[in-house]
Amino acid sequence: MASSEAIEDSTVAISFLNSEDWMDGYSLERSQAGPAAESGSTEGTSSMMVRMGATVPRLRRAGKPKPVVYCGRGGCMSRAFVGDDQYDAADDEAPEIKVPIPPGSRNYLTPEGAAALADELRSLETEERPRLAAEIDRLGKDGGHAAPESLSNARRTLGRVDRRIEYLSRMASIAETVEPPAGGYDRVRFGATVTVSDADGTETTYRIVGVDEADPERGLIGWTSPIARALISRKPGDETVAALPEGERRLVVVALG
Repeated sequence: MASSEAIEDSTVAISFLNSEDWMDGYSLERSQAGPAAESGSTEGTSSMMVRMGATVPRLRRAGKPKPVVYCGRGGCMSRAFVGDDQYDAADDEAPEIKVPIPPGSRNYLTPEGAAALADELRSLETEERPRLAAEIDRLGKDGGHAAPESLSNARRTLGRVDRRIEYLSRMASIAETVEPPAGGYDRVRFGATVTVSDADGTETTYRIVGVDEADPERGLIGWTSPIARALISRKPGDETVAALPEGERRLVVVALG
């Protein structure tokens, strides 16, 4: 598990303590491979997903991998924001699964996020997928009595589950849990809760978390987001500017939690 002061993997290290603009320029330092990276661990996916340098066996299934990212003329977006009909229509031309992580970086997670990822992957692999496979087998052996749409829907659902498993497996293969510092936060780092003030005095509280843990409505922002990038390494009283799509947003760090 990594500390929030300096997050390292087998090939790169990103310093949250010394580089205030580490995300803007992807300030990367070369480092030696950690012991876990040399271990060659081949444990089960759920147990090894948060170990540095661990790998997840690539799932082998018939046909090409199905992505959880839909790409159309307007660009790419998460599968969660695309309707089933739209996605299925583009299925044959959909690209490989892509992970929303900067090149060379790890999938940093809070302890809660790591547990949630492991739980979902375990549930899909050991419960949901076997259930759907058994249902498809039953419908296929029903001698034509099953409605064609039932079999089609079951296969489509299984395809979505397989895509989700593949995505989670890829995210697990580069996952690294970041533990909070024993003495608390002295500046904004991954996992920290920070209260900021806007130019008009409005205060907002955020917690910087993993990309798949983000939930803006609950104040959870991914570490690759513009606001998180602007806040990293700041201390209470510091002023910073977040470059948002709608324009710059000036923020003052009020408190850390």
